[in-house]
Amino acid sequence: MWTNGFISGQAPYHYALYNNLISEEEGILFRNGNSLYKTLLEAQLKEQKIFKRISLDTILENEVETIHRLVT
Repeated sequence: MWTNGFISGQAPYHYALYNNLISEEEGILFRNGNSLYKTLLEAQLKEQKIFKRISLDTILENEVETIHRLVT
C-alpha cells in the first residue's frame, strides 16, 4: 500500500481511496494547494529524491506585508 503522500485534486484522492491504494490517514488532500504541490514536486525533481518529511509554517498576511515593505 502507498503511504503518506500529497494528492492534488479530489478525483485522484477518491480514486486512490476507492481502489484501496491509500487509507484516509495515509493521503493528504490539498483542496486549494496547487502552488504548494507544484513547489514540492519541483523541489523533489531538483534534488532528485523524494522528501519523506517536510515542515510547513503559517505566515500571517500582515507578516508578509511587513517583510515586503522592508525589502522593497
